[in-house]
Amino acid sequence: MIHARHVSRGRDATVFGWDSEYIDIIDDVEIQDDEHLVTKTTSSCFPDMRLSDILQRNGIETMVCTGLLSFSCVDTTARDAAARGYETKYVEDATAAFPLDGYDPEEITETVATIQDLVFSDVVGTDGIVNQF
Repeated sequence: MIHARHVSRGRDATVFGWDSEYIDIIDDVEIQDDEHLVTKTTSSCFPDMRLSDILQRNGIETMVCTGLLSFSCVDTTARDAAARGYETKYVEDATAAFPLDGYDPEEITETVATIQDLVFSDVVGTDGIVNQF
């Protein structure tokens, strides 16, 4: 398992700054000794070559994408994974958004999942992905 967190490039950023509570991994998630944490500064996890190195070194061919934000980080990482030839699973009910300019977060997540399913990923639910692995 590879966990990712987003940190803004600028040290003075307020939301995803190095001192922000929003970059912390939530308490319910304990990163195990055989798992990895990638800290990223862009929407996708791939520009930091560490992710590619981890995937290649471990012979991983399938990316399972979950998290926040469905319309940004998760979507971009899934697109980049597909472009790099990984079998990509986008777990719709394990992604979320926040209200954006008056748009409903659930509608945003559904729209992103529809596009992912049409073009980039195999869109699945948590029950389906748990049964696959």
